[in-house]
Amino acid sequence: MSIENDFLEIVDNNEIADVFSMFHDGGLAGLQKNEESIIIQVDCRYLAEMFQDGFKNFYVELIGLDNCKFVDWDEEVRDDLTYIFATDKEIARSEIIDSAVVIYVNKNYDDSLGGEIRFNVDSIKIYNENMKPLSFTQLVIANDKYWGKFNSKK
Repeated sequence: MSIENDFLEIVDNNEIADVFSMFHDGGLAGLQKNEESIIIQVDCRYLAEMFQDGFKNFYVELIGLDNCKFVDWDEEVRDDLTYIFATDKEIARSEIIDSAVVIYVNKNYDDSLGGEIRFNVDSIKIYNENMKPLSFTQLVIANDKYWGKFNSKK
């Protein structure tokens, strides 16, 4: 599949989890709601700068979001989307459990040190800071390039 043509929507759950894992150490930083989807802002400067110097974030459109909740390490459950996606949480990694996307996050602004965001989603779209669509392949290439440079500095 060509880089130019594979950015419409990511529908594979494993690829969706991979997207959030690639945002490792990035932070959830904002939320825009509309009728068909929500768009979350993910601050991840090191990866965003792989696309253009000075960029610091991405936007991820969640299409068909359902059963979204945040469960902190103390097992308190929250389902307020603003709390889940617009309060500062650092992304650690993501995986699929029982067909749900599970994003493990850390937070340091209250008594809880982190938790997990769980949701089902039909598909996602990724955008750069200027809302230019990015493909899964483009993100993978940028991620591999960054971590390749990082590891070569060790």
